[in-house]
Amino acid sequence: IKILSAIQFTADMADTSDAQVSKLLVDWGLRAPRLAFPADFLKFTDAALMRAAGAHDAAGPSLRELKIHWDTIGEDRLAPYRGGFDYAVTRVDV
Repeated sequence: IKILSAIQFTADMADTSDAQVSKLLVDWGLRAPRLAFPADFLKFTDAALMRAAGAHDAAGPSLRELKIHWDTIGEDRLAPYRGGFDYAVTRVDV
């Protein structure tokens, strides 16, 4: 919850989306469980990871490393195929 709150606070201060802040932090090395990220970022990540490696909109190295981290810590490997984010917090009001 603290990571998600920090992402949302930063996005509000920078007047940008939560997903863009999340992507930037992942590019800079943030590795956290799925629940630490906003639903929009999870949708983007799951869609990118399901594309072929050669596609122009496929997951880059940082997203592939995040997926490896999720697999290592025991996250649900089938979450991208389910498509639902009922378990993910979409907004935390602090």
